[in-house]
Amino acid sequence: MFTVTDSALEYLAEAIGRVEHPKPENACFRIVPEHSGKLSLTVDTLKPGDTEYGHEGIVVLALSDEMLLCCEGRMLDSDGLGNLLLT
Repeated sequence: MFTVTDSALEYLAEAIGRVEHPKPENACFRIVPEHSGKLSLTVDTLKPGDTEYGHEGIVVLALSDEMLLCCEGRMLDSDGLGNLLLT
């Protein structure tokens, strides 16, 4: 199971509010793989079949089935210092 803490959801909600134009309607963050093999966040929109994570009624994070499997057993958290941690 992939876990996203309340503090991470709050962090993502605040961060999506600061994304400047061009910002897609219904924008959210998405975890994606980089060429280096690391994972990063990008701004995107929901796609059919995504697993959604929300904060106060707004979807702030979306994962494809492939990324959900990749993140199995991990947790996304905020350290309270402005950093997200995927452990």
